[in-house]
Amino acid sequence: MLSSNEKRMLYILGIIALVCGTALFFFLRTSLSGSGLFDINRKIEREERDLRRYSSQKIDDNVDWDKKIKEISEKIENVKSRFFKPDETDIATFGLSVQDYITGNRLVIDSQRTISGSENKKYLEFKVKGSAYYLMRFLEDVSEANKYWTIAEIIIKSGRSGGNIEATMKITYETVALDET
Repeated sequence: MLSSNEKRMLYILGIIALVCGTALFFFLRTSLSGSGLFDINRKIEREERDLRRYSSQKIDDNVDWDKKIKEISEKIENVKSRFFKPDETDIATFGLSVQDYITGNRLVIDSQRTISGSENKKYLEFKVKGSAYYLMRFLEDVSEANKYWTIAEIIIKSGRSGGNIEATMKITYETVALDET
């Protein structure tokens, strides 16, 4: 039979494992070949090349090339619509949106700052406190957002703060990095 302290420690260990598993999922989702945002950009580029090739070839055979071109164009626009356009937002405006997601999920923001990363990319660093459940709901909301976000780093601390955890997240938005030619 487990004591109440042992049960509490197992509960905290379970929460930490769940949060770490989710963080690993998001990391792998954005960084592994074939599933990351870089590969989505590559897919868009391939589709656009195919579209240009089909548009210029239009061979008269049993293929409805206009329909094929329209389908590819729709796929490209669907994927592109999930990215922010380069002039659609800035890091400050995006930060307000992230704040809304965080506070909407009952997490408390301890601090927020803007960090410059590689290739002149700006990140927002948020330090938040709250329940592990609400952190998981926040991460779920990020994954289901209309536009692509990247959580480049997440550090989670659990202590004796009434069952709450502390998380430090480095977040940015993804833009379309393709030619319009």
